[in-house]
Amino acid sequence: MIKISNNIEKTPEMEKYENETGKKAIWRGILTESYKKWLKGDKIYEQDKERITFLASEEDKRTWYEFMKKKKFTTFSKLIREAIVIILILISLIYHLKLFLIYHMI
Repeated sequence: MIKISNNIEKTPEMEKYENETGKKAIWRGILTESYKKWLKGDKIYEQDKERITFLASEEDKRTWYEFMKKKKFTTFSKLIREAIVIILILISLIYHLKLFLIYHMI
């Protein structure tokens, strides 16, 4: 067994969980909720997602939250996801417009 802080010892069962799921059974000295669910037999859903963070000044943060309030976004994450979708649509439109222009210029 491997000793973990807060007197939690990593068990062979925890090792099995980590090998099967690719997730940690213990995080920052406590058992993860995902591991507890796995122990009960609940299905563990995979999320191929990664947390992305950035730093913003208080003024920028205030400006964004005012914008969110006006446009009725409930979370900053939803605002970012929608903005990314719009950007991808615009990139696709620009690409197709270039193709159209090239085709019709020949």
